[in-house]
Amino acid sequence: SVATLLWSALIGFGFFCVLQYESTPGDANVPPVTWPSESSLVPEPNRLNLILAFHPRCPCTRATIDEFAELIAQKPHSIVTHVLVFKPSSSESGWERTDMWRRLAAIPGTILRSDVESMEAKRFGLVSSGHVLLYDKKGRLLFSGGLTNARGHAGDSVGRNAIMAILNDSVPEQNTTPVYGCSLFGKLLPSIERCSECRE
Repeated sequence: SVATLLWSALIGFGFFCVLQYESTPGDANVPPVTWPSESSLVPEPNRLNLILAFHPRCPCTRATIDEFAELIAQKPHSIVTHVLVFKPSSSESGWERTDMWRRLAAIPGTILRSDVESMEAKRFGLVSSGHVLLYDKKGRLLFSGGLTNARGHAGDSVGRNAIMAILNDSVPEQNTTPVYGCSLFGKLLPSIERCSECRE
């Protein structure tokens, strides 16, 4: 019947929108090639320093945390991680301390910081949740990008493989990858409301 055909078309369109959204990367700026002198973050000189910026209400970023945890589990003493957690200036105390904060806090070598209006993230050119930067012991950028191949999908990824190659003193196939996450500033892609939790 016509109604059945219309219903099938709507379901198909819905699946298309979801797939399109999952495969659409977030915005990405060009990060500084050396550790920015204006940053208040202090890099550890004897280890690689990783920057991870995330929005604590973005469900897309849960997969990034899965990949990050797996990465650190394989090389727990090679990296110190500085996690920048977006916090609106108008939010109440503890707004940013979600289950994702608590999970990251339990990972060895991870330092979390509430980043009001993402001011620190901006110094590193970070605008999307889940963006990772890896700097060497001299403060030179080695990798910039995401740890997942799509929004909300954990598993083998180009980004994680690239960082693992660096940790194993190999040359990665890519040193930049797309970032699949919501805006650090609470804005959503207009195509779908799946990440509505990212709103303030």
